[in-house]
Amino acid sequence: MQPLLSSSLWIHCLPEPVLVFDPIDGHILYANEIAAQLFECSLAELIEKKVLELDAHLRNLLTWQAQAEIIKHNGHTKMTSIYRKQDGTTIPVEVTSMYCYDTIECIVSIIHDISEYTEKTEKITISLQEKEHLLKEIHHRVKNNLQTISSLLSLGSKKISDESLIQVLKDSQNRIHAIASVHEILYKSDIAGRVDMSKYLKYLVDTLIDSFGSLAADIIIEMKNEKLFCLMDTAMPCGLILNELISNSIQHAFTESLTEKKVKITLACEENGFIVLTVADNGVGFDQKNIEENMTVGLKLVSILTKQLNGVLNVKRENGMTFQIKFTAPQLLKVDNK
Repeated sequence: MQPLLSSSLWIHCLPEPVLVFDPIDGHILYANEIAAQLFECSLAELIEKKVLELDAHLRNLLTWQAQAEIIKHNGHTKMTSIYRKQDGTTIPVEVTSMYCYDTIECIVSIIHDISEYTEKTEKITISLQEKEHLLKEIHHRVKNNLQTISSLLSLGSKKISDESLIQVLKDSQNRIHAIASVHEILYKSDIAGRVDMSKYLKYLVDTLIDSFGSLAADIIIEMKNEKLFCLMDTAMPCGLILNELISNSIQHAFTESLTEKKVKITLACEENGFIVLTVADNGVGFDQKNIEENMTVGLKLVSILTKQLNGVLNVKRENGMTFQIKFTAPQLLKVDNK
């Protein structure tokens, strides 16, 4: 077997640019013609260079020596870098390096120009960013349009004296707000296309409490929600369900004689992947046997929305009322609260 550096014929036969470096001072010991073409210089000019003149990521000679030691220890490495051509322009490259020792120690690096791949990647990234921006703008405009409808309902309610009709309009406003809030959360979301359910549900509850004013002023709300990110098709019906259940508790669950009025809200993901939304109050409740007869429009809407989620609704009367909705969420993302 001939020594590695006694003949450089094998280097010139390879179809990729090849450079052989001294691991100590980074001098180029050998190079092939394809490498010279890549750097747009003659082979003689390339042989005169050092690795520090080519690799823009190397800060100094110590950095190169440390890198050479890693290659020696591992036998080979693959990394991306930026290399300088003869005229000073740069190109992105993928460098596969191997440690060799025959007559002398050396680092053999095969250089692959990834400019075309990088350009395509940048174009795809820009295109995705543009689409994400457009999607967020759509959500923003939909939210504004829904808020306009809500404002029109508010103006209309001021001309009505019938309290029951005013409440119907207010309930409609709250439902519209629940829908608009999804678009607001999506517009601000760090995870494109997904709603932070913990943030969304808290925002809905806070807004509902404000909407009902003095009627909800003495109600204690306890929330325990896991950090779950759902698609809009899951988030919107889930938000509407919560809107109806909280509204129902505020309007019908509590009597004036009740000293402590409390509503507990829990959103959790079970080990089997099912999501469970629970809303429980300590109000007067109603007879479970006549649950269908006692159902308001809002509670009927809860039943419809649960079916939309392909979920199951369980209602219990135990120290008040407990509503539990169990459903699955496609493409759910769960984030550790810690």
